[in-house]
Amino acid sequence: MQNSPGGGRYLELAPDQLKILGFELSPDGLFYKNIRHGLPGKGIMCLYFTGKTYSSSIMLHEGEEISGHSAPERFLKKEKLTSFDFYPVVVANYSGSHTLDMLAAEKDPKMKLLPVQVNMATLKLGSRSDTLVFWFKPTASLSEALYPVAKIDGYLQVCPPDPHRSK
Repeated sequence: MQNSPGGGRYLELAPDQLKILGFELSPDGLFYKNIRHGLPGKGIMCLYFTGKTYSSSIMLHEGEEISGHSAPERFLKKEKLTSFDFYPVVVANYSGSHTLDMLAAEKDPKMKLLPVQVNMATLKLGSRSDTLVFWFKPTASLSEALYPVAKIDGYLQVCPPDPHRSK
């Protein structure tokens, strides 16, 4: 558990616990590939974070394949697609800048989310030493998946707005 810059608490997971949320870790990066249930349009969310790529997202239609040729995209293409009913709605760095923001698609910018802190240095991804925060949409299955690790109710909070985005 870590206190956030905004005063709330972030859930901090060990690298091997990230798999509970659908993340895959390789020596090259942190990867995520999951169906976003209930959202029209591009319902498959693919994310990757590597030593060379700070943050990248690919949104696909169901049945659509990743067409990129970079090493992270080839890795994601081979990875199993998960079908969790929870997924990151916002990805931010520790200072609050959002690199992915799907709050508009969720239609409720004030919904409470579960912030999961990932210290990239502990993942040993090249020279990365930053900290990312993945803001997950809470569901009963997310609570159940994390139950052995933490009770999520004590961590839920509204994601602060990006302090670097102009108003």
